[in-house]
Formats: sequence, structure tokens, C-alpha cells
Amino acid sequence: MSYDLVVVGAGILGSSMAYFASENGLKVALIEKEKEPGIHSTYRNTGVVHRPFYLNPVKRKASAFAASRSYGFLKSFVEENGLYWNQLGTLEVATDPEGAKVIGDYERWARENGMEEDEFQVLDEKEISRAEPYVRGMLAFLSKTDSVVNFKQISEKMVEISETKGAEVFYGCRTERVNAEGEVSCSCDGTEKKFSGKSVMVAAGGETFKLAEMNGLRGFAQLHFRGDYWKVSDEKGKMFRRNIYTVPRFPNFPFLDPHIIKRHTGGTEIGPNAFLVPGPYDYHGTFSKILKNVLGSGEGPFTIKAKLFKDTEFMKLVFSDWKISLFKSSMIKKVSEFANGITEADAIGKGISGIRHNIIDKNGFLSEPFLYLKGRALFVLNYNSPGATGSPWYASAILTILKNRGLLQVTYKKLVINDEEEAQSVKTLE
Repeated sequence: MSYDLVVVGAGILGSSMAYFASENGLKVALIEKEKEPGIHSTYRNTGVVHRPFYLNPVKRKASAFAASRSYGFLKSFVEENGLYWNQLGTLEVATDPEGAKVIGDYERWARENGMEEDEFQVLDEKEISRAEPYVRGMLAFLSKTDSVVNFKQISEKMVEISETKGAEVFYGCRTERVNAEGEVSCSCDGTEKKFSGKSVMVAAGGETFKLAEMNGLRGFAQLHFRGDYWKVSDEKGKMFRRNIYTVPRFPNFPFLDPHIIKRHTGGTEIGPNAFLVPGPYDYHGTFSKILKNVLGSGEGPFTIKAKLFKDTEFMKLVFSDWKISLFKSSMIKKVSEFANGITEADAIGKGISGIRHNIIDKNGFLSEPFLYLKGRALFVLNYNSPGATGSPWYASAILTILKNRGLLQVTYKKLVINDEEEAQSVKTLE
């Protein structure tokens, strides 16, 4: 079966890619190993459409573009299709002088990344109490336009629209091999199927790395970190009006501190940690996963991981966050540093757990997504937060990159990107 574009993975990025490609007249095949779109990282995230105030416009240039440019598209798409959108805002709190300095950075980055003045506000201690009576901190950044959505619902609608434009969707198909000639081999419910594309984009979450390694990717390894959440009782959840985040305690690593999240279901959850797990789908288990990590975690050469595991700050984070997973009291203690009134009894059950697939090299964690291009095949790696928010822009940037390399001959009109120069901010290895 031959196509202009074969997309592997029907998460929010793959769905966005299929949507924009089919909208622009390309013949598209979308391949997904599950029976429906978006059931892994797309569903198992905070559900927040992030504004780019926390993204350093120099170090995280592509992510800043993605969050900034995608916001308007997502809001319009949701409204046009009658999907869920709750613009309740995010309050990011600093509890110490070091964190307060970061709030100053957020104010500057918000402007540099294109946020309007009426979208945000810096709050002092008294203003924090007025905005959120049960939250305390020295200083806080209020992003008024952060919104809560159901990214799985958005992904499903994008796939549905893609099909009306002629895209063919194949569920229950696990991709086994991709090669530089644009050929894709899959096991579809036990039957082998082959696809051919002028271009292939692989956005298969934690499985992308192995497929890229088969095509010559070297010098990298992959680690998986699970974020665990706890559901909060409705009574205590109503005490908080919006999403409450805190300035990260480990700024050298791409993880968030525990926070309070308002879900699209109407519930409130607290979390996550950064719990190192062996594989990309280890959503459950604690002691068993810790023991497996002793034998080896993630994928890629151990020599690349070894340096990171000798980093005392990193190991401090690992052991601290294993403790948070093992003991509910540890999560409550972290949340109590910035929020009043939540006790162990208020954490009434496990919430959603999601897994990030972080790429490292000899220097440590990579801060941005990057692309590995081998012939006609393009692999999307290290695609983490704000990945769901930025997926329309990233899909647009990838289509632009494929066009500029002569891999797809078409004039793109309906894209969420200002110009081709923006696409160059996405690191591409060949």
C-alpha cells in the first residue's frame, strides 16, 4: 500500500500530523498499535494547554514557538467541534527566594514568547492568598489563559476529520520495522502488513527510540519516568480554583514538582513525581519496578546512562521520587509545602499515571524534542511537555521540514507556523 505520508502512532502528534497532511491534500496512512487514538501519553498527561511563560526562549526555542502558536488553533478547533475547554488559569508559586528569582524570569519569558500583558500577572504573598486562599508562597506567576482540555478527545476528532479527507487509519498494527526507503512493516492482529510512503513519520512514543536505533541512531539512550497522581476528595478539591504549580526544585532536570491539577472530568488530583521505571508502559507497580531498575532501565547503551547514574543530584531526585510513589504521606508532605488543608485522608485513591520518555546523551538530559531523519523516514524523539500543547505547531514544522528536503512535493497552506524559519528551530539529525 503506497501513500504520500505514512504516520506511525495516533497520539496527539501523529493525529495532528494526519490532520494537517490530509487537510492539505496528501494521501495519508495512520498506523496505531492500539484499538483507538491517544490512549498513552496523550490521555495520561495533565490535560493543560500551557502558555509559554516557563519556557526559556533561547534554550527551549522550539517548544516556546510550539506552545505560543498552537494555543489559538487548539482553542478554535475545540470550539468549532464542541469539545471540552476550561480556561481556568495556572498559578505557579515560589516558596523561597531562589524560586522568586525564577518568577522574574517567567515574567520576562512570557513577554518574549508573545504573551499579551493582560494574560498574566505577578502576585505577591497577599495577592496569592486572595487569588487562592489555601495556597501560600512568597511570589507567584498567574497565567490567566492556561486551559484544561481532553487531549484524547482532540486526537480522536482530528483522526475522524482526517478520515473524511481520505486518510486511512489502521488500528491494532504494531510497527516492527521502518527503513530509509519509506517502507513500514507491521504486525496487524497477527497478520503482517507492509506500507510504503514518500515520507514516513514515526511518533510512537517510547517505541520510537528502538525503531530509530534500527536505522542507525547512535550516541543516545532513553529513560522512562512515571508520574503518579492521587485523587483528592471533592470537598478539598473545591478549595482550589485553578491549577497550582510550584517552581521546580531540580531545575537541571526536565521534571515538575508535585502540583494540583483540575481534570476535564471535574475532579482534582495531586502529583506527580518522577519515578524511574524500566519500560515505556510500566504504569503500575512500585517495589517490583524498583527491583527491575537494579537490572537495567530504559534503552540504549549503559555507558551513556552510567555518567548520569553517578550524578549525586540526579540520584537524590530518583530516591526522593521513589519514596513519593511508595508512601502517600511523602506526596502529601510535598504538597503541604505550598497548599493548606490536604491530609492523607483526603487523597482518596490513585489517579492517572503517565510516562515520559526522556532521551539522554553523554552530557545528560536533552531539553528539547529532536528529529532523526534517515532517508525517507523521520523519527520524533524526546517529545515531552509541552508536547500535547504544541502538537499542531510541531506537526506543521515537520511537514515544512519534509517539504524543504524534497520528500513531499506539495504546497502547504493550512499550517500552524508563521514561516519556514521557525521550523529550523527544531533540531534535526541526519
